[in-house]
Amino acid sequence: MSSARNAGIQIARGEYLTFIDSDDYITRDMIEQLYLTIHGCDISVCSLTSEENELSIVLNAKKEIYTAYQALKKIFSERDITTSASAKLFKKELFNGIVFPEGMIYEDYATIYKVMDRAKSISVAKTKKYYYRINPTSITKSTFNKKRMQYFNVSNEVKAFVENKYPRLKKYVRRRSVRYAISFLREISACGFEDEEIIARLVKLVRRSIIDYLFSGYALLSKLYGLYIAVCPKKALKVFKEK
Repeated sequence: MSSARNAGIQIARGEYLTFIDSDDYITRDMIEQLYLTIHGCDISVCSLTSEENELSIVLNAKKEIYTAYQALKKIFSERDITTSASAKLFKKELFNGIVFPEGMIYEDYATIYKVMDRAKSISVAKTKKYYYRINPTSITKSTFNKKRMQYFNVSNEVKAFVENKYPRLKKYVRRRSVRYAISFLREISACGFEDEEIIARLVKLVRRSIIDYLFSGYALLSKLYGLYIAVCPKKALKVFKEK
């Protein structure tokens, strides 16, 4: 996917770019919506959904305008704006010198924050106009495997970036990593994955930041799972396995 996107960026001659994955689809007015709301901004965003009945075919130009800092805070705290390259319209110039990394399963997370950082303003309309099809055979949706740990390599790059430019956002990146670690441990237990080194690494990550995570905006159930993992990891994994 990254190679196709990078090739498309190179040959594009228009002022704007948008990305639509081959197994997804959009409402007939999504591009119009994004175009109407991007004026005066560098990026416009709408919402995406995996539920067809949630798609909106009503043209709604109501929008909120964010600075790069505000938009990145939304992304890192997983609120309103996703890391996905989809459901967005970008000024093409924002991608000068930026490419999607190839051979990586979290290529969007590794890229979009860099593009957002270059934007002076981002327009966000919360209408759902992009349908993403959940593919159960994709690496991020199938049974847990080692490749999923690439997430933390990307997260470390993001942490280094925000430490230098947006230090107040560091806690949101860290909390997001804890949320992923908790989710991965639940998947690991459910599928019988037995790499003790990876399990220990994930448990250590949760333990290191669990107190801060308890004060985050994430779901109460995720916090309780995280606390259980931090206090009694073996019992927690056994409970997850039995569910």
